[in-house]
Amino acid sequence: MQAGKSLSTRILLHSVVWVFFFLAPLLLSPPGDFAKAFLEPDNLLSLVLRNGLLIGLFYLNLFYLAPQLLFKKGVLLYAFVAILMIVIVSLINWQIHHHLSEPFGPPLPWEKMDPPPMSPMDGDMNPMRDPGPPLNMPSGRPKSLMFASPIFSSYLLTTLVIIFSTSLFLWEDWNRTKERAREQEFERQNAELAALKLQISPHFLFNTLNNIRWLVRSKSDQAEDSLVKLSQLLRYILYQTTNEKVELSRELEHLSGYIELQKMRLAETNTIDFEINGIAENKFIVPLLLLPIAENLFKHADFSAGQRNSLKIQIDDHRLIVESENKYLPKSENPEKENSGIGLQNLQKRLRIHYPDKHVLQISIRNDRFYLQLELLIN
Repeated sequence: MQAGKSLSTRILLHSVVWVFFFLAPLLLSPPGDFAKAFLEPDNLLSLVLRNGLLIGLFYLNLFYLAPQLLFKKGVLLYAFVAILMIVIVSLINWQIHHHLSEPFGPPLPWEKMDPPPMSPMDGDMNPMRDPGPPLNMPSGRPKSLMFASPIFSSYLLTTLVIIFSTSLFLWEDWNRTKERAREQEFERQNAELAALKLQISPHFLFNTLNNIRWLVRSKSDQAEDSLVKLSQLLRYILYQTTNEKVELSRELEHLSGYIELQKMRLAETNTIDFEINGIAENKFIVPLLLLPIAENLFKHADFSAGQRNSLKIQIDDHRLIVESENKYLPKSENPEKENSGIGLQNLQKRLRIHYPDKHVLQISIRNDRFYLQLELLIN
């Protein structure tokens, strides 16, 4: 539909330009001269033929010469063919003008009159003297519509047609190149987002299944509840994340379920504080955006007795603030760190794609503690 509309707009624009091109002599000529010249059928035919040749040359260059020669064969060959076409069309138009438009119409009435007999009283005794038009009749023919000589005007106009046609082709080609680049970037981002989601799901499943295995081995009554929560989370991932954005309340509900699932394996459940403050209704966010922050916390935090870890979410109007804090364990104390970092890398990539210039992500380590703060403009 959009392509059809664009084509109709182009056709209308070209039609308006060519109508103006035909009427340009009328707009640029002195009052009356154009009308006198147009009364002659030969002159009208000349104008139609010459302009028709120029229009044909315009589209021949736009749709064939420039696309086939300029980019595929090189500038030199295109320039040679373009100059040759200018010469040929200019000479043809000049000949059409010469045979049909000069002179404009038949001789004027007084030009057919025989010269009156000479009188001795005349000051000029030359019998070949042209008596000129009668005093009560206009002198001269309608002026030519060209400001310069016909051959020069023909070359100039034909050259301008080639220049404008080539410029239009280059402009349209530049726009097409930009459009293709935008489409390729859009497709690249979609492919990257799809890959990121595929990375998120296995990462999440890997961690969660490890937790459930630990619960089963320890014969915990929470094993069945954990499977129910896992099925709910998987249903959310399968059916809710196909949309570009989801309701913030649903995303936070999913995040809370994940945290409850992870807390099942903790001996000291009071070693983590999870808070949500603010109103999440009627706000939207990219799905699974906050999950890597919680994953990173549970993967690297120290949940032994006496340790404090926190994940706090604050919603203020159109701003979402996420703060995470936990004890930083070096690689020697946490062998899982060898393969860590996928979640936060995904988070950074998705923020750059979905929220350019609309987020601030700060990650730091101070006094053996890991700090993460994300400020995000939503809606």
